[in-house]
Amino acid sequence: MRSIRIRNWRTALFAACFVICTTYCVWVMYFCAASGDSLAVGFLPVAYFIVLGMAALFNKDFFNNIAFLILIAVFFMRMVVYPVMVVMSGIIVRYANHHLLKYIGSAVALQVYEYIVCMAGAIIWLKKDSAVSQRKLRVMNIQGCVIFPLIAAAIFGCVLYPSVLGRFKLLFQFDPLYDAAWDKNLTQIKSSLSSGVYYLLYWFLNVMRYAVLYYCLIAINRRSHGKKQLPYLLFSFMLLPLIAIYTGNDRAAGVYGLFAYVMLLSKLYPAYEKKIFKIALYGIAIIAAIVLLLFPILKQRNYNQAASAIFSYMNYHINAYFGGTVNIAAALDMEPLKVSTIVGDIVQSIPLLPGLIQGTTSSTEIFNSTIGANIKTAAQIMPNIGLGVSYLGPLFAPIFSLILLRMGLRFYSRSKNTFQYFIGMFGMLYCVLGIVCYNLFLVILLLIQYIVPLALLEYLARRVRFIVARK
Repeated sequence: MRSIRIRNWRTALFAACFVICTTYCVWVMYFCAASGDSLAVGFLPVAYFIVLGMAALFNKDFFNNIAFLILIAVFFMRMVVYPVMVVMSGIIVRYANHHLLKYIGSAVALQVYEYIVCMAGAIIWLKKDSAVSQRKLRVMNIQGCVIFPLIAAAIFGCVLYPSVLGRFKLLFQFDPLYDAAWDKNLTQIKSSLSSGVYYLLYWFLNVMRYAVLYYCLIAINRRSHGKKQLPYLLFSFMLLPLIAIYTGNDRAAGVYGLFAYVMLLSKLYPAYEKKIFKIALYGIAIIAAIVLLLFPILKQRNYNQAASAIFSYMNYHINAYFGGTVNIAAALDMEPLKVSTIVGDIVQSIPLLPGLIQGTTSSTEIFNSTIGANIKTAAQIMPNIGLGVSYLGPLFAPIFSLILLRMGLRFYSRSKNTFQYFIGMFGMLYCVLGIVCYNLFLVILLLIQYIVPLALLEYLARRVRFIVARK
């Protein structure tokens, strides 16, 4: 009797979801059809739900995999939420190049093609990879003889060059003049220090933020053994905002690190794993609401126009953050890339090299010149599928996305201890989100900046632990 009730409940839920999704798709297509420029955009949610439904038929357990959930979430923003913004405020081309509007249909086709290929790749690889969520991880600590000299070096660097601390800024701020003042202060800091000292010290401090917080969380967890764990878990949660309140120019790194730490706590306190996972999902929703809803309201001086400002702001920023239709159309409108551009992309993807090798032109610079954006003040990221088209052509364009997807899934599924799990979760976020929000060369740069030094620190801690154990 119980199984019949559960089956009936699931059937009713599936039917309700089907009706809602169908109604939504019809509504979007109807209003997009009223505008000739946005007609093709109306097909995006239809393709999204059809492919997602087919994926669910293969294996419903895929939806228990956090990497797969993130994958479908970012495509949801691009293919389901963005069309609503188009319905509300049209296709926004903020800069001078309106010539790219003729590529909107091709951009929609590329998005659907990339989505299908990525979902197929996820289905194949998720069957082969072991489920890390079912694996018990060994708690890995960073020894004091490793972490304390690094902390001392960081403090010494801050004392010697205190101005570099101005490189960090608040993650959330509502003053429209804050960024301009911060950029001006940053220019003064760069001029007062040599480029080598400036970038090296900033990079070192940024990495140490994550390492020190990991050390603290493990130390708190060890003290909780044999005791009531809830107070220690709550205290750990109180420390997490330290990684995100102040961040560098890459604000997303603070958010990704925060999410990776929350998932780490689910492994350190398995009795609260489901509750922690829910907290992580709610946290993502709150951050998205702050960035996409609260920001445009608080930055408006005329609150009577707040409603229209929200839709325009969300339209523009969803397209910018999630490599949307307009940006993909701009990539299609670019001139063919030259061999020198490949060299420029490689140079830009390796830290410190851009300051040493001058005169190279990257695909990002060409992309921003195509859309008419200023590379220094309002640069946007070239979509990964657009980068694939520029280098490989339309047929093989999703290969770059498949590379990032495979890297992300391997980051997630190859962890053997808690430090590797944190690093893997951090790297997985960059790779899977990079399919839509970044591109291959930018993800490589970010992995070198954050994941590689943390992985080296984990290896060093493992070797020290092995040497101490042998003695």
